[in-house]
Amino acid sequence: LASGAIDAAAGAVAALTRRLGLMTGASPAILVAGGAAARLAPYLAGDVTAVEGLVLDGLAIAGRA
Repeated sequence: LASGAIDAAAGAVAALTRRLGLMTGASPAILVAGGAAARLAPYLAGDVTAVEGLVLDGLAIAGRA
């Protein structure tokens, strides 16, 4: 079940990355965060960066605005 979820997530990221690349003409960076980031990242192609605390960083930025 877990491997199926990882495959589904990787497929969704691949499809969205491909679509965004076609729309912009550039290869988008992929940020992964959360509990499954380390398990998902190896299945993704392209510029993949694991980011710790992404949601908290975003909340901190929003709080300063």
